[in-house]
Amino acid sequence: MVYGIWYNILYSILIIIITFFYTFLSIPVNKISDDLKINGVYIPNIKPGKDTCFFLKKIVSQIYFVGSLLLVIIALLPSIFISLGGDKNFSFFFGGTTIIIIVGGLLDIKYTINSYIL
Repeated sequence: MVYGIWYNILYSILIIIITFFYTFLSIPVNKISDDLKINGVYIPNIKPGKDTCFFLKKIVSQIYFVGSLLLVIIALLPSIFISLGGDKNFSFFFGGTTIIIIVGGLLDIKYTINSYIL
């Protein structure tokens, strides 16, 4: 690995923690649960109210965990590439952070174009 095993472990843990906090701050599960209850919509086999809120929190946490693991893999891609014998310059040029920024920018451009088309 490029910076050592402890750096990569700490880097991975920080990515997972930041993803966790960002997800729970940006997705208002309580508001979604209340909106579903007000509109008379329910999830099958789940009672409206607190049970719906707990169910949504569980689903969001499962999705965030899988997403954060994929972010960790993408962020550690340069280290993995170098440990497999790849070129250092190439791996740092197409590093994990660069890939995440490029994909985020492309998605933003896609949504902007779709909003102009509509």
